[in-house]
Amino acid sequence: MATGGDRKTDAQAALHVAQAALFRNDLRPVVQEAQTTILRLLTERRDDLVHERTRVLNRLHAVLRDLLPDGAPTGLSADKAAALMKGHPARHGHRQLPP
Repeated sequence: MATGGDRKTDAQAALHVAQAALFRNDLRPVVQEAQTTILRLLTERRDDLVHERTRVLNRLHAVLRDLLPDGAPTGLSADKAAALMKGHPARHGHRQLPP
């Protein structure tokens, strides 16, 4: 395995791992994951992403509620939030965001 400055591809990296594994007797065999395990991992990841999205939108809503004279409606998206910020002057004498 070269350690030079060449960029390795996934195929090259896989080949090097396979070549190294040929000479190792202490590695445990790879077993295929059960479909239920894979589905559980994907479901957990999706749940994490949904919770993070909700947390970010709640923070955005709170910031907009503080910045905008009329507050911010529910059901925000990034596009709706940007449109709200462009259409309202900022509170407390701060500059309005540029278009």
